[in-house]
Amino acid sequence: MDSSNTTEKLRGGVTGRGFVAGDPRINRRGRPKKFDTLRREAIKIAGELDDSPDSEGGMTRIHAILLDWATSKDVRKQQLFMEYAFGKVPNPEQHSGVLKVETWQSEVIVLLRSGQITTEDVRRELGDELARPVLLAAHVADLTGSS
Repeated sequence: MDSSNTTEKLRGGVTGRGFVAGDPRINRRGRPKKFDTLRREAIKIAGELDDSPDSEGGMTRIHAILLDWATSKDVRKQQLFMEYAFGKVPNPEQHSGVLKVETWQSEVIVLLRSGQITTEDVRRELGDELARPVLLAAHVADLTGSS
């Protein structure tokens, strides 16, 4: 008499519905590594004009999405908008050694100092709350909010 606790392995696993040798459902090529077709369709849809009733005329869907992110009260949407527009702000805790990553703030400061953008441009795009520390760091004269 065999006192083993093991039982004979069932075809298809415990439920009988799992994969077995020769099962036609097996994906021999594996999981798709990239979704190129999906990406192409998404880009095509993003570039189409947004014809929804609440959209402004002549605006593409991606423009409508970005505008929604920029004006949203949802902080995550605002953060994503800023990261897409100016790049991700590096987290010093994730890096070791000297951090040499350009941040969107430093790019704005360079543009301000070179005269390519004005303090009004910065306030209009970022709002007063985000613009103030950038303007202070840039050492620009107009910090009061007036022209």
